[in-house]
Amino acid sequence: MDAPGAIACVALDVPAAGAYDAAGAFDYRIEAGERDAVVPGAWVVVPWGRGRRVGIVAEVRAHSEVPAERLRSVAGVLADAPGPDARTSTLSGGNLQ
Repeated sequence: MDAPGAIACVALDVPAAGAYDAAGAFDYRIEAGERDAVVPGAWVVVPWGRGRRVGIVAEVRAHSEVPAERLRSVAGVLADAPGPDARTSTLSGGNLQ
């Protein structure tokens, strides 16, 4: 079982398939060393197929409905990326700050 707050729901600009929730965000495991940086509104790099994609964290949850063996980890945080604006804030119903 995952630790509390260990799942990032990441919105990506890709066709929906696989490990995503009803809002279209894909679930990724947050490693212990990155839990302070992976917060709603953070831009992150995640594995996607054989490559990587940049997405925005829409939500952080304690658990995922995706089986643990299918979850991949967030690859990194883009610390110098701008914070959420009005458009990106809509990803979580306006809850990004």
